Amino acid sequence: MTSSNTPPVPDSFSMDDLEKLRAQAPKESSNTSDESDESKSFSSYTDEQRRDMCSEAMNAVYKMCPDPAIHKLLALEVINTMIEYHNEVASKEDDSETRANWLRDAGKFQAVMNILFTISVSEDDSYIFPPENPE
Repeated sequence: MTSSNTPPVPDSFSMDDLEKLRAQAPKESSNTSDESDESKSFSSYTDEQRRDMCSEAMNAVYKMCPDPAIHKLLALEVINTMIEYHNEVASKEDDSETRANWLRDAGKFQAVMNILFTISVSEDDSYIFPPENPE
């Protein structure tokens, strides 16, 4: 007895259909090391490799949205992540001087973010304060 939720098993397979499915299937990783790319430490990459990774990520986003405002948004998101990281590290720090240093650096990142909000990079840039054309 077959369940109504399972598709029927075909009597045969078309080799052409199988080849099409194989061509569309995601490629298996050829990474044979115990470490995946996601688990490598920052220091395991060369400066050039790090820059290439960043360029690839930025180019991929720009291909999806070819407006300089997307790069500005990327910068704002990265800076916000750094603010959150510094605040989190500071909150776990017992030494008051070290905690103050982390919070001070978070403030510096906030200043950079504030400056970026004053720079318009395109007509569609909605990440501007104060708005250029308040409605």
